[in-house]
Amino acid sequence: MVQQDWSDDDLAQRLHERNPEALETLISRYSREIYYFIRVVLDGIGVAQDAEECVNDLFVAVWQEIDSFDPVQGTLRTWLTMRAKYIALDRRRQLCRPRRTISNRRKKPANGRHLTSMVGGKPLAGEGMMVTIGSLFLHIQSLVWKTYWNKVRGAKN
Repeated sequence: MVQQDWSDDDLAQRLHERNPEALETLISRYSREIYYFIRVVLDGIGVAQDAEECVNDLFVAVWQEIDSFDPVQGTLRTWLTMRAKYIALDRRRQLCRPRRTISNRRKKPANGRHLTSMVGGKPLAGEGMMVTIGSLFLHIQSLVWKTYWNKVRGAKN
């Protein structure tokens, strides 16, 4: 049950005692304010669910790490806001980080040789060819195999 008559100091003390009503009261009191603050920090990056996840992460962190709150250093509201800021900034960095996909992943072959270094009449054979082919994008591999085997068959005829 939400207790509107508790001060922030009472709320912090009850959170230290692991009182579930204190967490419910904290969420009721600050979730809307924190949500809007996180949306400002995200600055249009991501969607509403990203901000909601940050709010949820914040309240989980508060429940788990309430012992790190020191009333001498600041108020409960300030502590929550600072924690929310860092959670939101982490999410913002995560959302802005380029995603690794097949199209932007470039894997260097184990022997360090690239197909482009084989131009000029020096065809690859054996393991070198396998490593180079394995480093190409999946949709290009079949084309390279067809070209390679057509050249091999043409050289034998």
